[in-house]
Amino acid sequence: MKKKIVLLLIAMSLFTVYTTEAAFASIDASFYKGKNIVVNIPGSPGGGTDIPTRLFFAYIDKELGCTTVPTNLNAAGGIVCYMKTAQSKADGMTIACTSCPVFLSSYLTGDLMANPEEDYDYVGGISSSAQVICVPNNSKWGSLKEVLEFAKNNPEELCWEGTAAYGVKQLIRLSLQEASGASFRSLDTDGDNDLVVDLMGGHIDIAAISISTAAGYVKSGEVKALAVTGSKRSDDLPDIPCLAELGYAIPINGTTQIFVMPKGVPLTILQEMRDAFTRVCADESWINEAKSHNLTPEYMSADECIAYVNKKQEPVKFFL
Repeated sequence: MKKKIVLLLIAMSLFTVYTTEAAFASIDASFYKGKNIVVNIPGSPGGGTDIPTRLFFAYIDKELGCTTVPTNLNAAGGIVCYMKTAQSKADGMTIACTSCPVFLSSYLTGDLMANPEEDYDYVGGISSSAQVICVPNNSKWGSLKEVLEFAKNNPEELCWEGTAAYGVKQLIRLSLQEASGASFRSLDTDGDNDLVVDLMGGHIDIAAISISTAAGYVKSGEVKALAVTGSKRSDDLPDIPCLAELGYAIPINGTTQIFVMPKGVPLTILQEMRDAFTRVCADESWINEAKSHNLTPEYMSADECIAYVNKKQEPVKFFL
């Protein structure tokens, strides 16, 4: 009997040591705790990719106990951001926001030398952002129909400004031209804030601006909104019609924020970040904050991101 008791006590002691060690191993298993992570952003501060990225990674910092360092790399329509990310060390310390569809179009045109399907590990998608088609506040145009009709009868007279030759803003222009027969003169600048400045200064006639940036200027009356892209009106701009109700069901209506890392990140590290994305995207605080900035919180897993990228290539190719 005494021998059985001694063996039982030994077994219990070993179990206690094992579970204690396992608990400490679990605590130490967090790769990101206490580390600094570079988050590359293919847009200017305060723009349509910058706002959701900074908002979201404030939650990632809390979730993983890390510190993220947002880095704006908006040169060449985001290509500098995508290339720098692809060429970074695959150690989990660099992550980038890709603004789809420009991430795809820059590759399909040959400007981006990194392949979206082969040169990145996908982490997850967090949100999408509609665009607001705006004109200067003193513009004579009162509706999108009027603008398109004028641009049809007076080709190239009106200037539509975007942020990349085949970025979402210019793809919206091309889609509307295809649907209406209108023709605009195109111009590109660095970011949403530049579009607002150019509209307010009367330097351009029309532009599509990320709703997270545009809403405040529309409400203050500094720019005039003619339409919101997509199939439903914005809760924050309920008086502005959406393109679908105006009869324009175009294939690309906004940007989707999808995050990637350089190809080859160790799976345990990659999965830790993916799991953090899953948890934060389900957090009501994040969901409410995203909506308060006119974003549509939309979680996509890594596999869903890859499927999305494959699906969106066809409508982009149509205009190339």
